[in-house]
Formats: sequence, structure tokens, C-alpha cells
Amino acid sequence: MTECADAPDALASLDESAIVVIGGGVVGLCIGRACAADGHAVAVLDRGAVGVGCAWGSAGHLVPSHVVPLAAPGAPATAARALLRRDGPLSARLSPEVLRWLLRFSRSCRSATARSATTALKALADLSMRELESLLAQRPSLEVRREGVLDVYRSDKALLRALRAARAAEEAGITVEVLDRDEASELEPALRPPVAGAVFYPDDSRMRPADLLAELRADAQRRGAVLVPGVEVLDLVARNSAVETLTTTAGDVDARHVIIAAGAWSGRLARMLGTRLPVLAARGMSVTYERPADGPRRALLLGEDHVAVGVTDSELRLSGWFQLGAESLTPSLRRLEALERLARRRLRLDSPLRVLERWAGLRPTAPDGVPIIGAAPQWRNVTIATGHAMIGLTMALGTGRLVADLVSGTTPALNAGRFSPARLR
Repeated sequence: MTECADAPDALASLDESAIVVIGGGVVGLCIGRACAADGHAVAVLDRGAVGVGCAWGSAGHLVPSHVVPLAAPGAPATAARALLRRDGPLSARLSPEVLRWLLRFSRSCRSATARSATTALKALADLSMRELESLLAQRPSLEVRREGVLDVYRSDKALLRALRAARAAEEAGITVEVLDRDEASELEPALRPPVAGAVFYPDDSRMRPADLLAELRADAQRRGAVLVPGVEVLDLVARNSAVETLTTTAGDVDARHVIIAAGAWSGRLARMLGTRLPVLAARGMSVTYERPADGPRRALLLGEDHVAVGVTDSELRLSGWFQLGAESLTPSLRRLEALERLARRRLRLDSPLRVLERWAGLRPTAPDGVPIIGAAPQWRNVTIATGHAMIGLTMALGTGRLVADLVSGTTPALNAGRFSPARLR
């Protein structure tokens, strides 16, 4: 089934038994794909284009190694150091909402909370990788290179902090290799000194995000999902603890079940139901260049600078910044120029770089660093799937399968309790 260009006709063709997914980014697409595969009538709506979203501008890292949550012991101190740096990787537009979120984040940075989150994220990552292998078996032309991700540090102090997180990941079952300066430089000759050492995650992969999004979009359509771009949800009309109608810019839509998977905008949709969802937008940016001959040859994380480096056969992408409370989708030239200067200090990039794309997007971030997946409290036919922050590309396929199981009443492949929205009430 092709994407419906005429939104009113597409929505009019749906019957009241349909599942409506609000949000056509990587998470919403994976949910629509999985629900359609289970035999449900599904429509995926997006206010913009379907199959773009926040994942589009990411570095293209598939990182099942990233199972230690953002809210971990020591994270508040790391965040404070980053906030004090001029043009640092973290900034915040302070408001009552941001201050409440930061307070909840600080309270979540406890050892026991982080351990339970790590266990849950490991299970979701494993499910996502199984779903990815199934997709690749059907579509071998989709290029995913399992070459590992190298997390590089220039100072001994920052490397020691990274090793604590690496040990926590290793305890959860992640394969970790600790490299000294010479070993890291041998693995990636484009590194400039100083290099204190690195952590290598050999089971991680790299790919071009647009290719995965295009394949998910096509596969969702093959399975029967209706993809409807350019439709904004204005209200959710409910009765007897159930949503009956979605009021949209393209007309009214009746639905049997509603899934809120609208990324950073999910909180606004939840408020239509009187539900407070502490998901904060964190703006990130990336710049994509024509790949230089003398640049890096593998996927990198530039440790304490919090910059992700993505490479494909033809492109080099730098991705960074974490701006809490910012909602602009306009890239900042000043920030992107600073990103390139930083990369040139850390990497051998002697050639002039030709820009192909500048991008900004909003990462939906939960205060405990764990995605929010499950039934909306007090609502019989609403499911929420958001809060994936910087791991949406990695965790989306598993999230799609988990949501489809929950909606179908099938026993999920993992314990969904740690992801439940009820934990945040």
C-alpha cells in the first residue's frame, strides 16, 4: 500500500477498529509495522513527513551496548561540568518544567535505580537486535556494518569515569574492550593526540539512518499499515476512560486504540487526556559532510566532548549537543561550526569539508533515562511509547514488538514493568 497523499481521504477510509499511531518517526514506524504484522488495521499519522523524525539526523550508531541509563551515579556532577563549559555539549533553557525534570533526574541517579534500568535496557536492546536480524534476513540489501563503536577519551580522569560505566555494562552482559593510547590509535589512525585511552564495544554497528527509515517505511506499507503525513492531532475526545475520536487538521478519526509515539511532543498529547508525562525535549544537531579521504574510518564517540562521529562510504557526520528545554528545529550555525572545530582538534581532518546537510532535532528524554512504554494510566485504550533520548534508532524495533504485544494482549518477550508510564506518576 502506498503512502496516502490525500490525508482526508486516507483518514475517511479507516474504520473504528483501527489502531492509530500518533508519530511517524522511527519508533512510530516500528510500532505500526509490528501491529500490522499482527493483523491489525493500523494508521500512522505525523504532523510532518512519515519516516523522518529525530533518528534522521543521528550519527547512525546502533548501540546495544548503551544499556547504562543517562540517570546513573555521578551523572549530576558530569552534567554540571558540561554546563560550565563555554560551547559545552550540554546546556539548558531554565523554566519551571526544566527545573522539575532536573530534580527528578537527580533523584534517579542512584545505584539501585540505575541497576534496574540497565537490566531493562539490556532486555530491550536484545529484543531490538533480534528484530533487526529478522529484518536483515528479509532485506539483505539494507547495509548494517557490525564493526563496533570506539569511545575515545583525551584525559585520564574522564577515561576513569567512562570505565565505571563500561564495567556496569559488562556486568549486564555487554562485551567491552579497554584499549590504551596506542591500541586506540592503531584501531583508528585518524585520532589526534592527546589520547588517554578508549572503550571499544565490538558488538555495536553503524549504518545510514535514512536507509533504515526508508526500509521501515516500505515494510510497514507492505504489511498493510496506512501512512498519513501532514496531519496534526488537535484534540483527543474521550468517554468512559477511553479515547473515541481524534480531532485532526484533516478531519475526525475514530479509533479502537491510540498509541502516542510522537517523541518530544508526546507530553503535549498526553496533557489532552489530563496525564502528566515528564518527557523533556533535548535539542541535538548534526552536520553531514562529503566523506574526506583523510578522515576517520569507523564509528566513534569523542568521550568527554560528547560528540558522535558517523561514517558511511560517502559521508561523514558529526552529531552532538544536548540542549534541555529547547524546542527549535533550526540548526545553529555557531554551534555546528564549533562542532567542526572540536572534531578537527580530536581528528585528522586536513581536507576542506563539503557540507551536505545541517540538521536539528528534538530528543524525547525521560528523567530516569528509561523509555516510557506501556498503558497510559487510567485510560483503557491508550498506549505510550516515547522517551528514547539518544537510543531511539537502536531500541525502536524492540519497542515496536513490545507495544504490539501489549496491544494484542500477547505475553511480551520481556518484562515490561520497568518501562511502564505508571512508574513516573
